[in-house]
Amino acid sequence: MRFKRHIMAGAAVSVLLAFAAGPVLAQAQQQPPIVAQGGDGPIELPTLLNAAREPGEDAGAIAQQYGNQMHMGIHYAGILPWVVDDLPDVFDLDTYDYVMEEYFISGNAGGAPYSTRFVVLRPENPANFSGMMLIETQHPGAGIFQTMSYSRVGGMQAGHMYVGVTNTNAQLGGGTHAAGVNAPRYAGLNIEGGNLAQNPIIAQVAALMQENNPLGEEWVPEWVVMTGASATSATASNFMIQPNGNTDPANALSDGSRPVDAMFIWDNAGYTLAEGGDLNPANLAGPLEGVPTIVLATQSEWDTAEYTAANQAQRAPDSETYRLFQVPGMSHIGNRYASDAWNCEIQPENRFMGEAHVYLGVKKIYDWLANGEDPGYARVEFNDSGFVTDEHGNAVGGVRSPQIDVPVAQYVTPNGGGLTCGLSGYNVYFDDAELADLYPGGRTDYARQFWASTLDLIEAGWFPYEYLWDAAAEVEGFGEVWVNPTVNPDYVAPPPPPAPAG
Repeated sequence: MRFKRHIMAGAAVSVLLAFAAGPVLAQAQQQPPIVAQGGDGPIELPTLLNAAREPGEDAGAIAQQYGNQMHMGIHYAGILPWVVDDLPDVFDLDTYDYVMEEYFISGNAGGAPYSTRFVVLRPENPANFSGMMLIETQHPGAGIFQTMSYSRVGGMQAGHMYVGVTNTNAQLGGGTHAAGVNAPRYAGLNIEGGNLAQNPIIAQVAALMQENNPLGEEWVPEWVVMTGASATSATASNFMIQPNGNTDPANALSDGSRPVDAMFIWDNAGYTLAEGGDLNPANLAGPLEGVPTIVLATQSEWDTAEYTAANQAQRAPDSETYRLFQVPGMSHIGNRYASDAWNCEIQPENRFMGEAHVYLGVKKIYDWLANGEDPGYARVEFNDSGFVTDEHGNAVGGVRSPQIDVPVAQYVTPNGGGLTCGLSGYNVYFDDAELADLYPGGRTDYARQFWASTLDLIEAGWFPYEYLWDAAAEVEGFGEVWVNPTVNPDYVAPPPPPAPAG
């Protein structure tokens, strides 16, 4: 049976758990919030956007109507299962006996009252709970919760719990947000304290789940990880380093410890040595001291002219508690499983297994906390012109993947077609002659090399076995070029882009 945090208080614990828990803070000062199950009781999502679809209405049209298509893709499968038709069972919550529930919470934060919502994705059976809870905030681009969305296939296999908190009025408001699509349900929710309330609300939900868990005693987590992506990676980092966040005595648990133990953020370039700014490495020796931290940077974060060797020298060095993982081929917004509403100019779109690599970060932080396993090091190689490339135009170093080590394409960022597409990428596939040169035996040769690379990476800890199903899909698709039929049914391959210098 797992030790619960409030049971552990004052008891002898392992060096790892003491390291993960962080320094002891002063006694909690705030009154605990009041929590109520949403509406008449816990609800099975989807709720957001579900009422927006009329019978027979095209899912792609709905996705375009409701903004950022990233959030309307297959990442919502099981959350908004109608968005993409004919989903494989691997994305279905029922496959893993998982449930998603919504709770309302009321309290005081930022010197004013608030009432908001949080969502819990968890195993139906507490015996399957891993003990790790990942907490994040709702994305301002109308998405639900990014780490939950991208990593949940692996996370549900592992038994992790995800908690998503809506901590701003913008995400409670109209348009694509809560009240905009289900006004009766979310009427009356309001955060009067504004920006000053954002961090305390996160802290109060994290504390609630550890000390007065509305799901019951068996759901109290051993480890709480702050997470987020892109905009919410900044929100997560701010919570961990700002004075009214994780280190604030007013936010401490009843035993005086911090409410959050560790942090995993992605779609983020990592901490810098430059003075000033939220990513100043002084934070690593200050509020993040003793806090295991992994930052996963996609190719979009370092595929820019200023990211030369000199710039990379300004990245904070890896340390005992801080690691930067740079991932060749992975774009800021993944569109391997985007819906047909995706509308980028350059086809075929990026087909990198980004979901597997987001889960890789989740897996690494769990193994670090629960098993004391070193997460390793993974930085791309740079020279004075930018990142160093191999003979195929793909980056050298970083988090390796079978798609980069056994390639059929060059992975390029950014794509074209507006902000969303500018954060994604596209593939330039090798022609038949190059494929024949690399894999003389065709798919058989490719499969042999791809599976050998995949198994080597699994053994080395750099590819999650929970995504072997996606690796199998990649092998099955050898020689095929997936083109979004809603963008250009008469697809013509673009000319290869200029290869990055190096």
